[in-house]
Amino acid sequence: MEFLRTSALRGPNLWARFPVLEVWVDLQDLKEKSSVDIPGFIDRLKAFLPSLAAHHCSVGEPGGFLQRLDRGTYLAHILEHVVLELQGLAGTPVTYGKTRLSNTDGVYKMVVRYHAEEMARAALETGKALVLAAVHDTPFAVSAEVAKLEAIYAKHRPTPVVEEFLRAAKQRRVPARLLDVGGLLQLGFGSRQRRLLDGQTDASSAVANGIAYDRELTRQMLQSVGVPVPTGRYVSSAADALAAAEEVGLPIVFRPKYVVAQEAVFGPYATLAEVEAGYAHVEATGCSYLVDTHVAGEEYRLLVIGPKVVAVAKGDADVTELLHPAIAERAVDAASVVGLDVAGVVVLAKDISKSLEDQHGAVVTVLGQPDLAIHLKPTSGAAQPIGLAMIDHLYEEPAESRIPIVAVSGTNGKTTTTRMTAHLLSQVYAPVGMTCTEGIYLGDRRIAKGDCSGPKSAKVILQHSQPQAAVFETARGGILREGLGFDRCDVAIVTNIGAGDHLSEDIDTPEALAYVKSTIVWAVKETGYAVLNAHDPLVVEMAQWCPGQVIYFARDENLPVIQEHLEKGGRAVFVRNNDIILGEGNQETLLETLDKVPLTHGGKVGFHVENALASAAAGWALGIPTADLRAGLESFLPGMDKVPARFNLLDIGGVTVVLDYGHNTSALAKLLEVLGNFPHKHRSAVYSAAGDRRDQDIIEQGEILGKFFDRVILYEDTYLRGREEGEISSLFGKGLNQGGRTADIRTIKGGMLAIEIALAACSPGDLLFVQPDLIDDGVQLLRKFLGAGGKEIRLEEALRPKVALDSPGSGAGVEVHEGRLGKAAVAARAFRKGDPITHGFGPITKQRSMHTIQIDRNLHMIPPSPMRFLNHSCEPNCGILIQTGVKNLEVHALRDLEPGEELTLDYETFEEEFEALTGPCLCNSPGCRGRLRGNKSLPPELREYYGIYIAEHLRKQAEPVHVPAPVEKKKLALAGVK
Repeated sequence: MEFLRTSALRGPNLWARFPVLEVWVDLQDLKEKSSVDIPGFIDRLKAFLPSLAAHHCSVGEPGGFLQRLDRGTYLAHILEHVVLELQGLAGTPVTYGKTRLSNTDGVYKMVVRYHAEEMARAALETGKALVLAAVHDTPFAVSAEVAKLEAIYAKHRPTPVVEEFLRAAKQRRVPARLLDVGGLLQLGFGSRQRRLLDGQTDASSAVANGIAYDRELTRQMLQSVGVPVPTGRYVSSAADALAAAEEVGLPIVFRPKYVVAQEAVFGPYATLAEVEAGYAHVEATGCSYLVDTHVAGEEYRLLVIGPKVVAVAKGDADVTELLHPAIAERAVDAASVVGLDVAGVVVLAKDISKSLEDQHGAVVTVLGQPDLAIHLKPTSGAAQPIGLAMIDHLYEEPAESRIPIVAVSGTNGKTTTTRMTAHLLSQVYAPVGMTCTEGIYLGDRRIAKGDCSGPKSAKVILQHSQPQAAVFETARGGILREGLGFDRCDVAIVTNIGAGDHLSEDIDTPEALAYVKSTIVWAVKETGYAVLNAHDPLVVEMAQWCPGQVIYFARDENLPVIQEHLEKGGRAVFVRNNDIILGEGNQETLLETLDKVPLTHGGKVGFHVENALASAAAGWALGIPTADLRAGLESFLPGMDKVPARFNLLDIGGVTVVLDYGHNTSALAKLLEVLGNFPHKHRSAVYSAAGDRRDQDIIEQGEILGKFFDRVILYEDTYLRGREEGEISSLFGKGLNQGGRTADIRTIKGGMLAIEIALAACSPGDLLFVQPDLIDDGVQLLRKFLGAGGKEIRLEEALRPKVALDSPGSGAGVEVHEGRLGKAAVAARAFRKGDPITHGFGPITKQRSMHTIQIDRNLHMIPPSPMRFLNHSCEPNCGILIQTGVKNLEVHALRDLEPGEELTLDYETFEEEFEALTGPCLCNSPGCRGRLRGNKSLPPELREYYGIYIAEHLRKQAEPVHVPAPVEKKKLALAGVK
């Protein structure tokens, strides 16, 4: 028997709404054995744990589990009950458990509830040892092992006070989280959270605690509001003590001036001789003391929380029910004047059921950090338990402890829907905390980068003190590993399931994936809503798990699911005549026309229409006014700022670029449904997939690409996830070959290099779809191209692709054709020698590649079109003018050119050395130098010939040579090389 994996699912999960351990148990050679197949096993197990007789199991009555044993049951199921029982024997009774066979023979998924995680994990190992001892008939010291578990529980369990607060928070349904082993509790979420540490709240003032620490100062303040206190003052010597005793009148006591733990009170002393002798004890302590009038009576400790006394302790007894209302009023006055919302008030009185004034009682101490443990004794009267009293003090209504929470899950559209929903909520709640695959956000500020779609990231937002609302992208991985990062949500959005994604050996069907993602629907509170895609049957089925109500959304209002739901008075959001309609029963509200929702591009991008509908439904469920919803829909722009890599449209040198993270068959199919309307004749794609996808999924994506694109540049980068290098591309290749259209397939190592190569290979008028594996890096790279003259565009512009070069400096006299070595720049008209042909500038990089131009030491430029298509020749017809610090490169004719001539450069005029071009030169010119090595290998006669067309940074490094003075561009004349 072996544990393959153990996960603590601390939040609501696909098994339960409470914490459980999920354990993958491999029974190995015991997989074929049941309880009745092992001689003596049942008797030995009963002897080890007689208390198993109380377990119900599926029979539903005490003794049910023993009936299962006697009939024969598998060892993983037996282990489940043993671990539950061991936890109970060690001090945390739990009863929930489940065991299910996995998709692997002999491997079971066993689930057990727990209250103390460390002890439960230990009970798991102990349970395994006990079961194996019963199997193999070996001794097992049950009592000793249970004692070890008890010790673990004692070490890790919260203090009794913290446990009391946790119980009270659970009873009031206020979220509570223990932040550290010292007992610091967070109650509530986000901006509505409160902090609690023993007897102090986050409203406890340091000034107030400072006052309470000083008894003399406290007494002065209490006297000012009429609270009875002893008379006295600070004394500094024996003589001073005798004088003070005469002033206040005998008998007196010596009481510490400053409140400390384990403090000593000396007295009472009835004579001056006794006072003088007593001062010797005081002086020996080294502490500051007061001389106080002696107050006859017993000590009572009153706990004040907010405006009332909630408990009174006398020694070990709780006498709250005896408290006189006048004493309660005086205690509240004392806490209030000091400035404490929670305080311990120490009273000396003969009878707590009479007022202080009637018996010459007094308040002697106000504690800013009261010992709450003394008030945990059961009360005989109507006193309120201190845990509930504290929670009720912090929150008049339990709902005040929570901020609105929206959870978003599904296969595709999660991130966009998360971002848009957060934007809609921000019209009313600001700032909104958001987590998604690109990071953790507080308003528009990203506070963490990376894939933050799991429970840990959600907890970051809920622990932050600023968010007024929260929207969490909730991926299946986090649900499976740890459960949800919150206990309940107001709205759960499920965008779709479709064919699924990241299917694996365990979650191997869309149905299984849907069950996992339905966890957020299960977590909806009773007054909340599940927002479900009515077009997806697997999503519609999730309605059965929702404790609250359902809002369906779909583009098609005529779906039977929507019509039936409306007939029953339910809510739905749908499209009619390009308008977003909010429907409830037979009532309808026109929310907004899609022409005014930029994300949807006028309703032409179907998947973004669905994302907008889901987001609007969530806002509607939370009661956001329609005017605010409209404002949010109209102001959420589809660019790289708001929704990076979610159908961003760009024009880079006349190439229409579509940046989209679609990375599964469903997303790809929906994207190509939109791109099918684009009129571009030549289509290219940059694409990859994570290695944890199934082979058939990668092949299918390749086939989809192969039916649509002329060129596909595959890349492998950071997401191999266990696969061998080249394996992903090979699978894609199989699919591409089945597609039938793609003639040009290239494989590149590195996603960003693949994008650069794809842009270099495209011509004006082409369509390029870019799917980045690292969204931040992809966006940053494309922004560099935008900075060199590109721009983000709308769908209307993309549907009217540029057929001629019109970007600044691109040179309308140049065309790009297919050449002998790939794309080639060709003269579209005649040029005279010295004529400027094209100019431009691109993003700067320190990374050299075969597509960059070196412009300075360790600096390279990614050239724009058509400059990027000038191939090398050892006998070029063009020269490139590269001046240090000048952000403009000019290409000039070195001789007269005729229309149709390919334009070429000598790469050794600007490259110091070569990394990519390491083979023989392929220029095929009569004067070919055979191999390119870099500028230093350029013959002296060519240095003189090229002159200013050798990059300035290289000229400065070389030996002094004759450099012709620059002349006017139009009149520049250089002889050709024969």
